[in-house]
Amino acid sequence: MSLDNGAWLCSVYSMQSARSYAVERVREWVLDGTLTDGSRINEGAIAKALAISRTPLREALFDLSADGYIESIERRGFF
Repeated sequence: MSLDNGAWLCSVYSMQSARSYAVERVREWVLDGTLTDGSRINEGAIAKALAISRTPLREALFDLSADGYIESIERRGFF
């Protein structure tokens, strides 16, 4: 196994952890009313607040949309 494969595995693990963290936090914010129903979710602001990049956040938002916590509207964003 080369070092490149190890680095790749490490970055995949970190991305999955960031995604899981984002799912948990955004779900909490939806349930406690911090994110109000029907308001547009600002990905940049949430990514900054969670100190993660937008990619794992976006994946987390798709997970939450699939679970029915938020709504995804193509080409408009998450609500």
